[in-house]
Parts: sequence; C-alpha cells; structure tokens
Amino acid sequence: MLQLESRPTLSGSKVFLVILRTTRKKRGKSVRKAMGLADNRWSLKGMSALVTGGTKGIGYAIVEELAKLGARVHTCSRNEAELKGCLKAWEGKGFVVTGSVCDVSSKAQREKLMESVSSVFNGMLNILVSCPSSM
Repeated sequence: MLQLESRPTLSGSKVFLVILRTTRKKRGKSVRKAMGLADNRWSLKGMSALVTGGTKGIGYAIVEELAKLGARVHTCSRNEAELKGCLKAWEGKGFVVTGSVCDVSSKAQREKLMESVSSVFNGMLNILVSCPSSM
C-alpha cells in the first residue's frame, strides 16, 4: 500500500513523502482498521502533483494513488503510445491526469516539461515524485 505523509521543512512549507507500506495484522484485524483509519483516507483535493516515469511500475502506482486521493496529476514518459494508453485508462477511471512526452535525461526536455507543468497547474506544484526508468 502506498501512503503519503507530510512533513514540515525548515522554511515552514510542507513536503509530501510517498511511503510503501504493508498492512500488518493484529489479532485478526489490520492495524489501520484498529486505529479507525480503514475508511478515512486522506484527501489531496486541490493539490497538484508531477510524477516522472508514471506509465510503468511504481510510478504508475503512485499516479493512481495520488489521483484516487483527489490530486490533479501530470506525468511524463519517453513513449508517447504508452502515455496515451495510460491517460485513456485513467480518464476511464475518472482520474484527473494529464501527461506529456519527455525524456528527463535531456535538460532541454526537462525545461519544456516544467513549462508544461507550470501552464497546466497555473504555476503551482505541490508534490513532485521522480520515478524515471533510467537516467
């Protein structure tokens, strides 16, 4: 299970961390349920997130989890066909996810990505998750 935690920075702003956790059982009940958290998921409604490498593996899971929690997500991939397929699947699930083709190992493409993200989110990015397949 992916879990988000917010932590304050020295400047007072918040940083969101993505943590992969397993659910532990305690006397037949999950710890989350015992704590009353089973049905009370966080809300990231109104937040914006950029997930690089979001069309495969853990990046894909992070995009889905952020979108399920209500965040508007932008992702990128080097493969345009793969990106379009993922965007279509997410749209079918009702998620607010946009995307662009980008090879993050290229400085020029990273700069273009940041311009796109700035435009999509009106200059406001709350969460950044870097999951490139290779650099």
